[in-house]
Amino acid sequence: MKMAVTCDLFDIGWALKQIDEDYFLVFDTKTCKYEVHNKRQKPTLCFVVPYDCLDWRTVLFTRQTQVKNAQKLFEEMDKNNLELEKQAQRQQMENTHRLLEEL
Repeated sequence: MKMAVTCDLFDIGWALKQIDEDYFLVFDTKTCKYEVHNKRQKPTLCFVVPYDCLDWRTVLFTRQTQVKNAQKLFEEMDKNNLELEKQAQRQQMENTHRLLEEL
């Protein structure tokens, strides 16, 4: 069951409305997770809050994930994925060298 969050200790719902008046908070009782929704979207879910509680990290995360920041986010993801790929290649090379030395 999902319940709308109408008030919270740190006024995170209010802070989200300052970013976009169509944002609203929901608590999923099944998963015990908070969700940020936007009533202009269908479906309304923007993201599941990646933290166990509502605090200002949620506001910062919301700002980072806004559509207007999408290009920057995609560039960061691509850069991170490229670095992970390079690490995996280095690890594979090291494993191959180790096996060759053992032979």
